[in-house]
Amino acid sequence: MRCKFDMVYKRFSVLKNALRASLSVVLFSSAVVTGISTSAMAADPVATKKPVDIAKGKAAAAAVCAGCHMPDGNSVIAQNPILAGQHAAYIEKQLVNFRLKPGAKAPERNNAIMLGFATMLSEDDMRNLGAFYASQTPKSASPKRKELVAAFRKRVYRLVRDVMALVLRGFLRNIQDSQASIPNTPRPHSMRFVAASV
Repeated sequence: MRCKFDMVYKRFSVLKNALRASLSVVLFSSAVVTGISTSAMAADPVATKKPVDIAKGKAAAAAVCAGCHMPDGNSVIAQNPILAGQHAAYIEKQLVNFRLKPGAKAPERNNAIMLGFATMLSEDDMRNLGAFYASQTPKSASPKRKELVAAFRKRVYRLVRDVMALVLRGFLRNIQDSQASIPNTPRPHSMRFVAASV
């Protein structure tokens, strides 16, 4: 009996070690990303930037953005995002990402329409636009947009549910295989119930 227990314990310890290793990779990756983001913030101090001018941002929004995103940033077209109430730094970053950087073959966010608009904006215009849209109040979404969001949430829920079911089936199959390799190992009743319900 001791030999059987050692065999099962060894298999679970391998699984435990694999989970521990994957967790350490995730923690290391997040530490690297955090370090990169803080070093990027340190390289671009806010003190060197001019103060934002919401009036100039409103003028730029009326001239450049209003055709697709509406003058106040509350787009009624489902394909165009609502900019009203969005964080100023986020809008500025997205506009920078739509631009073609020197030496790059394509922008970070490749969109032909936004490439043209973002290219003609200066950095001050981008900051002013971000401040203007951040100061706007988002209106409730149109019924069509609400339907699209609800459908998207259902698809994500189903995807997560299906992935979790596959993981659980694989885990149970591994437990069953490990028990099958050990003769006369009783199978817990809870495993039968879980296996039947999945």
